[in-house]
Amino acid sequence: MNTPGAAESQLLAMMLGGSQTSRLVKHLVVEQQLCESVEANFEKRRGQSLFSITATAQGGHSATEL
Repeated sequence: MNTPGAAESQLLAMMLGGSQTSRLVKHLVVEQQLCESVEANFEKRRGQSLFSITATAQGGHSATEL
């Protein structure tokens, strides 16, 4: 299935949260120490695809701070 923008979305998910050196992980987990973990995912589906970012706040921090 060839979905327009799928390759770009997969690349963006990897850049934002695909590894310990990805942008969101580096910023929110390492530098700011607001999160325990951050993940970015792209799921290609029939019809509408799903791009999601999930972050788990460190103890003492709220979702609003993220």
